[in-house]
Amino acid sequence: AGGAAATQAPAPPGKRNAFVPTDGPYAYEPDPDDHCETDIRAYRHLRPVLRQLEKAIYGANKGELKLWDPYYCNGSTKRHLASLGFPLCHNENEDFYAVVASKKLPPHDVIITSPPYSCDHIERCMRFCAESAKPWCVLLPNWVHKKDYYQELLRKTPGMAASPPQYLGPVGVSYNYWFPDGAEQRPAHVGDDGRTTPYATSW
Repeated sequence: AGGAAATQAPAPPGKRNAFVPTDGPYAYEPDPDDHCETDIRAYRHLRPVLRQLEKAIYGANKGELKLWDPYYCNGSTKRHLASLGFPLCHNENEDFYAVVASKKLPPHDVIITSPPYSCDHIERCMRFCAESAKPWCVLLPNWVHKKDYYQELLRKTPGMAASPPQYLGPVGVSYNYWFPDGAEQRPAHVGDDGRTTPYATSW
C-alpha cells in the first residue's frame, strides 16, 4: 500500500467523482471537491515573472517558454496561459505521480501549478518542486508557509535554503477559483456561478 501511495494519486476517502472533463474520463480518481480552476487574474499577476524567466532562458520573449502544470482539471490552464503569450504548456489528463514514477517528465522550463487541497497533494507537490532543478511557481493557500514540512524544506533542501522562495499575491481581493461547468458535486463554498475563494492564496 505504501508503494502505491507514492506512485499514483491518492484515492479520495469516501467520495466518487462523477464529473467527466471535456477530453474524456480522468486518468486517476480525483476528489470531487478538488474541481477548481485558477482564475486568469492570478496568471496575469505572474506574467512578468514568466516573461523574465523566458528572457533569461531564451534571450527574448517569443512564446518559447515551456511550462508544465502537472495537475489537470478541465483545460483552462492552457487556454489562460496561451492568451497571455505562453502557448507551450503541458497540462494533460494524466496522473502526476505516475508520471514522476515513470521518470518520463514532459519537456519543461518551469513548473507552474495550483495543486489540489485534499489528501497530501500540497506536501507532495512542494517536495517534488523543492527537489527539482527547475524554477517553479506554485499557487498555494497562505497558511502553507507555516506547515512543518514547508519549514523543513526551507531549512534542509539545498535549493530552497540557498535561494529562498519569493512570494507574489494580490493586494486586497483574493484570487477566485472556478468550479468547471458540468461538475454537479459542488461543495457548499462554491457559488451558483461556480466561483469560490476557499482561502487567500499567493504564488
